[in-house]
Amino acid sequence: MDSLPPKAYNFNFRNLREAPNRNSTYLCFEVEEEQLDSPESSYWGVFRNQPSHLHQVYPEEPLHAEQRFLSWFYDALLSPHAYYRVTWYMSWSPCSECAEEVVSFLGERENVSLSISASRLYKCDDQDQQEGLRLLDQAGVEVAMMSPEDFEYCWDNFVDNRRRSFRYWKGIRRNYYALDDELKAILCRGWNPMQKLYADYFDFHFTNKPTPKGRNGCYICYEVRGNHSPIFKGVFENQFYPKTRVHAEICFLNWFKELPLEQTPGPGEQYDITWYMSWSPCVECAKQVAEFLNTHKHVRLRITFSRLYHGNKQEYRQGLRSLAGAGAEVAVMSPEDFTCCWTTFVAPEEALFPPWSNPDDLVFSPGLTWAKLSKNSEKLSKMLDDILLDSEQLKMDSTSLNNRSLLEAEESPLSRKAEPALGTDTSREIALEEDDVMEPWPRYRCPMYSLHPKTYTTNFHNRLFAHGLNNTYLCFQVQKKKYNFPNPCYQGIFRNQPSYLQYIYRVEPLHAEQCFLSWFNDKYPSPHAGYHVTWYMSWSPCSECAEEVVSFLGERENVSLSISASRLYKCDDQDQQEGLRLLEQAGAEVAMMSPEDFEYCWDNFVDNSGRSFTYWKGIRRNYHALDDELKEILCRG
Repeated sequence: MDSLPPKAYNFNFRNLREAPNRNSTYLCFEVEEEQLDSPESSYWGVFRNQPSHLHQVYPEEPLHAEQRFLSWFYDALLSPHAYYRVTWYMSWSPCSECAEEVVSFLGERENVSLSISASRLYKCDDQDQQEGLRLLDQAGVEVAMMSPEDFEYCWDNFVDNRRRSFRYWKGIRRNYYALDDELKAILCRGWNPMQKLYADYFDFHFTNKPTPKGRNGCYICYEVRGNHSPIFKGVFENQFYPKTRVHAEICFLNWFKELPLEQTPGPGEQYDITWYMSWSPCVECAKQVAEFLNTHKHVRLRITFSRLYHGNKQEYRQGLRSLAGAGAEVAVMSPEDFTCCWTTFVAPEEALFPPWSNPDDLVFSPGLTWAKLSKNSEKLSKMLDDILLDSEQLKMDSTSLNNRSLLEAEESPLSRKAEPALGTDTSREIALEEDDVMEPWPRYRCPMYSLHPKTYTTNFHNRLFAHGLNNTYLCFQVQKKKYNFPNPCYQGIFRNQPSYLQYIYRVEPLHAEQCFLSWFNDKYPSPHAGYHVTWYMSWSPCSECAEEVVSFLGERENVSLSISASRLYKCDDQDQQEGLRLLEQAGAEVAMMSPEDFEYCWDNFVDNSGRSFTYWKGIRRNYHALDDELKEILCRG
């Protein structure tokens, strides 16, 4: 459908806590399509579930609104050469069956992202429906309740409203807050482990295919044995709510410290812990687990995992070596481990594996037989052996470098910023003296020269609601004028340091603004020249960076600064607003990027291969809306 009648919209989308007789599900959708060689395209429409009396007439037609959208999208739009941002506004949240179909669909198509906002929660007390919502969340789908502003947006864009304004109904905001809290409670497990896994969850998340798609969550099936304690068994998954993301490894450590460790019968208690993990630990989790093992010598840990997480990246490989160095047994899950994990942690009523006497017929997930399971396990084990053996070579290389640095100490300074190994007690200062072999962080201390077109259009898009865009890019130009010489111009690009590197390079600048200030102070120390600096940013500066910039400008009176931002960072937060006002009061020009600014950046900072910039839909309308919001913030001071 192209639009909804006002009466149908108000009846079916009203966010009542109790909604009798609302048996239909309506799905209002937006699809934004991006292709490098074509302008961005947008598609809008409405689907509803097939009425039950028609299902017997057309049994092969998709029944639910979500299924009808997926069928239409696949047939009418989907191309492997384009990127799609899909938004759903739904009268009911997806049922568990549709949730599984959506996850499967997204897992096979990495060029599609999905945001779902629902008016009401479908059977929110049903465990299967709750698991469906968690499955969507873990697959990277943004799941939320419709806010009053969302209802107004749908009224303006999906309803044949005859230009009438949307009228908020009684309790719309109160009901939104209540439903939002209920959704967060569903998605949040806290630190309470599950007892069992559903069979399809195990199939999906524990496949040991080297590069599976859509496996964004991490599961730990654990067993804790003490010599005088009962056996603990359970399952942890990544925690996403209510405030911060917590990985499954940290959830386990918090639970273990509060329950088994607090109940230790005596000082002689020893614990043997086994983890069966869908992914190997990330950098920060490896660091925290290693620190825990170093301070709890009565705990022994065996970690087996189905797949290697970023096994080709040096920092993740170092994290695995730090675990081994702290005494953990690190291994890839063997077929026998899969067998043990399945029989122990999959719900008994679902553990219907074929007889083990014919393992070639055994299928864990589509296309993965017992033979392939064994082959993948052997391949991953070889990769892990190479990673752990590298630690011995690193020690030899480190010794060689240390000896050489002693001989050359009087001739030249250290050649790199060395970092201590994860999970050790080595301080950063000692590591600097020893010239440890871990690679430094050069990319974020030196500017980039250009951006990929897709990176630019994705991160600089001035949409009013920019969910999932967590990176900040800063395109800069420095104009220098000294005496009667012409104005030379230096330009480049900085981005914020990725979160996984924060814990390794703690003293390095974290945000893009801090990266620029550090680089500028090193490159332009002269107080005798005037500099004009221009920033084009994907997000406006945060309050912390704003204070650092104000301090910088106060100490460098020979520097002037202009900032143009694509979007406002947390514009409803009082601290962020105050940061913008501080910048303006310090003399910085603060503005929103106009359509002409976007085109200028495309021409000067993007590797565009000679292609002209194409204005996206709503670029000027969004600019005016954001500009009005910025002016209002600056006028409040």
